[in-house]
Amino acid sequence: MNSCNNCEDPCSNIYQDALEKIKTDEKFCQHNIVSIPGPTGPTGPTGPTGTDGIPGPTGPSGINYQFSIGNVSTLRPDEIARVEQQTIGDHIILNFAIPQGATGATGPHQINSAFLTTFNQNFPDTGLEVFEDERLPIDLIEINQGNICTLDTTNHTIQFNQIGNYKIEFIVSAYVPFFNTDFDPTVDFVSIGFRQVDDAIIYAGASEWISDEEPHLLVGNGIFSVVNTAAQYELYNFSNRLIYLNSPDIRDLSLHSYFLNPVVTINIQYLGR
Repeated sequence: MNSCNNCEDPCSNIYQDALEKIKTDEKFCQHNIVSIPGPTGPTGPTGPTGTDGIPGPTGPSGINYQFSIGNVSTLRPDEIARVEQQTIGDHIILNFAIPQGATGATGPHQINSAFLTTFNQNFPDTGLEVFEDERLPIDLIEINQGNICTLDTTNHTIQFNQIGNYKIEFIVSAYVPFFNTDFDPTVDFVSIGFRQVDDAIIYAGASEWISDEEPHLLVGNGIFSVVNTAAQYELYNFSNRLIYLNSPDIRDLSLHSYFLNPVVTINIQYLGR
C-alpha cells in the first residue's frame, strides 16, 4: 500500500502507527513513497521430480572364501557350546566346542548264553545207547554269546570260561525197555544229572518212569557257581542201567534242522558274579 501527506484516500487502520510516523517526518513529501510488507502467501505446488543420475562405477570384487571344519572338542555338560573362527587368507576354519550330553538311561542288559545239542542223524532204530555211569554225548555248540563256555566234543565235557553264577536247563529225549516182562518202577526209569566231573553235587537233574518203553522228555533246571574256570562239567546217566536216546531221524524231516529232532539240548546263561 502507498501513502503520502495530504492524500485524498484515507489509510487503513492497520497502518495508522506507521503513517503517523511518516507524516511527522520532515524528510517525506508528497511524492515520497513508503513500502510496507504484506503477509506471507501460501506455499506453491511441488515441482516435478528430476531425472535419475548416472550409475556409479562398479565396486571391487569380494573375496571368495573357502570354509572347512577344524577341531571338534568336547566340553563338560555344564559348559556352553561355542564356535571359533580362524581366517587364513581366503580360508575360514571353524573350530567347534560341544558340551557332552548327559548320561542316558541304562540300556537292556546283554544276556550271555550258550546253546549245545545232540541230534539224531542215522541212529539205530532203537536209539543211541548210553551205559550206566557214563556221560551223555554233547556234539555241537550252536550259540556261545560272550564265549561263556567251551565244549570238548571228544570227551563230552563243558568248561566255563568266566567265574560267576550260571543258569542251566537241559532237555533229554530218552527211554528204557522193560527190564522184566512188565513195568517195574524200581528199574524202569531214566535219571539224568548235570554236575562237575566226578563230583557228588548235582546242579540240575531229572528222573522219569518209563512205563511204555517210549522216549520221554526229561527236563532239568538249576543254578550253580563257577569258581575255577579249569573245572570240567558233564551230563551223566544215573539210571543204574543202559538207557536209549532217540527222536525222529533228521533225514526223515521235511526240513533238515537239528532244532527239530534233538535228543540232548542244553541252554546255559551267565548271570554274572
